Amino acid sequence: MCELTLLHLGICENVNGICKYIRLTPVFFLEVVPPPTGVALVSTGKSTARVTWNSVSKVLLYQVAVRDNDTPGNAPVIRNTSATSMDISNLEPCSFYTVGVSSNNFFLIPGEASDVTYNTATIDPVTTISADYSCTSGMVTVTWDLVFGANSYKARAVDSTGASNNCTSASTSCQITMLKCGETYVVHVTAFSDDCESTSNTTALFETVPCAPAHPQTLHDCSSNVIVYSWQTTNNTLYYVATAVDGTGKVTECRTPDNTCYFTNTGCGQHYKYTVYAVSPDCNTEVSQPEFVRTSPCLPTTVTTGAGCHSDILLTTWDSAAGALSYTVEAQGNTGEIYNCTSSANSCAVTGVPCGEHLSVWIRASNDNCSTDRVLGDIAQTVPCSPLNFSASVDCSQDSVKANWTATIGAIFYIAIAEDQSGNVHSCNSRRTNCLIEGLRCGQNYTASVIGSNLDCNSSASEEVNFTTAPCPPTNIEAFRDCDANHALIVWQNNQLTGLYTAAMEDQSGAQLNCTSNTVNNCKISSLPCGKRYNVTVTYSDGKCPSTSTPIVMNSVPCGPDDVRASVACVTGELTVTWNISVPAENYTTFISRGMGQPLYCNSTRTQCTLGGLLCGSSYRAIVFSTTGTCFSLPSTEVTVQTVPCPPTAVAVAHTCAPDPVPVSWVASDSARHYTAVAVSAGGHRSECTANDTSCSLPGLQCGAVYTIEPCSPYDVSSQLMCGAATAQVSWPPSANAVSYAVRATSNGQNLTCSSLSTNCTLSPVVCGHAYNILVSATDGTCVSNFSAPFKQDQGGFCHFFSLS
Repeated sequence: MCELTLLHLGICENVNGICKYIRLTPVFFLEVVPPPTGVALVSTGKSTARVTWNSVSKVLLYQVAVRDNDTPGNAPVIRNTSATSMDISNLEPCSFYTVGVSSNNFFLIPGEASDVTYNTATIDPVTTISADYSCTSGMVTVTWDLVFGANSYKARAVDSTGASNNCTSASTSCQITMLKCGETYVVHVTAFSDDCESTSNTTALFETVPCAPAHPQTLHDCSSNVIVYSWQTTNNTLYYVATAVDGTGKVTECRTPDNTCYFTNTGCGQHYKYTVYAVSPDCNTEVSQPEFVRTSPCLPTTVTTGAGCHSDILLTTWDSAAGALSYTVEAQGNTGEIYNCTSSANSCAVTGVPCGEHLSVWIRASNDNCSTDRVLGDIAQTVPCSPLNFSASVDCSQDSVKANWTATIGAIFYIAIAEDQSGNVHSCNSRRTNCLIEGLRCGQNYTASVIGSNLDCNSSASEEVNFTTAPCPPTNIEAFRDCDANHALIVWQNNQLTGLYTAAMEDQSGAQLNCTSNTVNNCKISSLPCGKRYNVTVTYSDGKCPSTSTPIVMNSVPCGPDDVRASVACVTGELTVTWNISVPAENYTTFISRGMGQPLYCNSTRTQCTLGGLLCGSSYRAIVFSTTGTCFSLPSTEVTVQTVPCPPTAVAVAHTCAPDPVPVSWVASDSARHYTAVAVSAGGHRSECTANDTSCSLPGLQCGAVYTIEPCSPYDVSSQLMCGAATAQVSWPPSANAVSYAVRATSNGQNLTCSSLSTNCTLSPVVCGHAYNILVSATDGTCVSNFSAPFKQDQGGFCHFFSLS
């Protein structure tokens, strides 16, 4: 233990030659306290230990310092205690510690320490290491002896620069890869347990395979495709092996003792990879870094050139050439001008080429180093030039136009096009300089142009021209015939605001009639010849071009019949009218009149007509009309005919006693020239006499017989219904000696009667749907004949024609 000694220090000051101490300073001197003895350290656990020591006299406090010798840069851990032992914790496994115990003096200043060293749990290092290097695989196999307690090992190969490659293993060997060529490696092995590790001082040495030949380089000759491959020589080499691999994987080797190989059998368009290694007695070198070479491209094939149908572009296409990175196309035309373009694709467009050119085309392929010779392609031609001097001539055509132009360079044939305002397109084509565009519409405005073609491409269109087709013909033509006025009214649809319309009628002989209009859509043609069949057309003219409609047909008023004749049958009293015709008609109507009363009509499709029911002793006029549709012709020449004389009236017979002759007298009838008297007995005996005056005598009468001189019963009765008037016109032939007639019709209790001096009578009103029994009797003024046989009329409408007998 240190003892404490007190000293006083003074400052001498010279005062009149005498030294005086004017200040005293106390100074203490410390003596060193002895360190503890008997320091010892024992393990109390995996990471704990206890340090003990002997006590030191007069020391009340001790200092314990723990230092980690494996990490000398770290500060020691220091603790103070008044005891003579201390527990140490948190010790690292496989570590080397120094523990120092010091005595503290009165001022707690520690003195010299007593040290003791301590190792935590450890394992032994490996004692033997070997390294087996393989030239083939370029790796080393490291082996070592087994260490007790170790569960893994790490082998480390360190090169001359201090860089290392490692491998680990749980057994006694592992393989280290990725080693550098031409290096000497030192191998260390470290053993590991769960808590610690140990590195052996034993090492092993090995050398890696020599490095590959340095500075490889290639030289390629484009014209011959020969490739020269060279490199830097290496020491201790028997020969070199150079290898070329193409894009398909084909391998070509060259073995040489020199540092150069010549590869002559190379293909066009190939991408070669070149490597080399040296063969030595012990171990071959590594393979050099590859050198890549592209040989000259192959020649392009299937070279085709077309204009691409652009106005100034020449488009060339080809099949890809192996190894080519770009292509150059050259074209030379008739003028000697050269055009070119470059492309990395399979086509190239040369611009600025004039139209209508014929050109020779060449192509060459290139890569980074080489270009092929020029390959000649097919002759090419550009788009034809546009046709010039285009014109369109209508010539009053409604549906076509003639296109004309001047021939142009490069065109084989031409296409002329006409387009209307609605976008409808019509065209024609020709190898000459004109063609006819058909199928146009009348009265339309068109825009026309022409293009040239070489069968592959079309030129641009020529300058456009405008034209208008001839005006459309009038439509909806109608011809109205006025039979009474004998004129035709021609009507059409008026589509134009200006111009002149002409309506024409032409018969089969070519004779024409016409009328014109420029303000309305109709005109009238008068005084038409009868019996003509006309083609009717309407023509419109705009002052330049006429346009005629499609003809329609119209018949004029039919001609009246010629040579009309009339005759009366004496027995039946029927009137027959005959005639001739020059132009056939559909029907004929005969008009018969005696100047008073209702006229009679007879219709026929033939050239004669027969009509009964005329009044006896009358004079009738007959006129015949031809009819076509609803149109009547002009009347024929009128003829007059005399009907059968009426029977005498007031017949009287003088009674005589003698048997014969018996005189008969009567009142003369109109128009009669001769008379015949007839007497009929009840037994049927008949006696007649004739005279030119009003009496005669009946010879040969039988005695005792009763004779009757009276009219006969009517026969051959006919009836014609009048639909609108609900009447029936009944007629019959005249009966001998009759001066008047009576008609009776009965139906369902209804009685209709009429009487007449002539051979016809009108019944009214006739009821629709009723059936009538009609009877006719005759009288001579004194005697009345029997009724005609009754006729049972069928039920039905009263607009039926029926006859009674």
